[in-house]
Amino acid sequence: MNTESKVISADSVLTQRIAPVPLLFAVVLGSSLIEFNDILIPPKLANLSFWALFAVYLSAFASWFGWQESALRYPYTRKPITRLRAALEAMICVNWAFLLFFAAQATDSLVGYLWGFVMFFFVGTFVYIVRRREWHLPEASYQPLRSTVKHGSLMVVAATAYSIWALLFAPIPEAVVWVFVFVPLAIMVSFRLPQELRKLPGGMPDEQEPS
Repeated sequence: MNTESKVISADSVLTQRIAPVPLLFAVVLGSSLIEFNDILIPPKLANLSFWALFAVYLSAFASWFGWQESALRYPYTRKPITRLRAALEAMICVNWAFLLFFAAQATDSLVGYLWGFVMFFFVGTFVYIVRRREWHLPEASYQPLRSTVKHGSLMVVAATAYSIWALLFAPIPEAVVWVFVFVPLAIMVSFRLPQELRKLPGGMPDEQEPS
């Protein structure tokens, strides 16, 4: 075992002890399936709320898998800043709970739904900053931070446009509302897809890390 492995092994023992993040993910996603079963089972394909929930579930599961990979690549350490990182990641889990609630109310308004995705990128930005400081990562590690900020900015534009439209020019045409339902999903796919492609043999250069 080399020196680096010994250091990581000694510093990362808390990874097995800090369980709130995966526990929160399981509680939020599991309980929501019961709460929203009337929308999901059988699937109400003509219902805005069904597709809003679909977008949130897909994004939340991607976030869960991403957290597991990042926890393996950058385990929790004994450093005090780890508590801040764990708290921020737990906030993302709680945000998914709020997003699921707002998605279920999509037929009434998309304001909470859209701004909930904005909050995901906002908190995720701080997770990257804290993780970089925790692990003293090189400047190149800011590539995923730039991607988070870029996609978060797109989400802010979409949420702001909808909010202003709903406030000043209500009611919003139904066709436009349907477009806004799928905008967060498109942004999340654009955010996650490059990360997945980099895992494939001969894929894109490893410039991003999971979140």
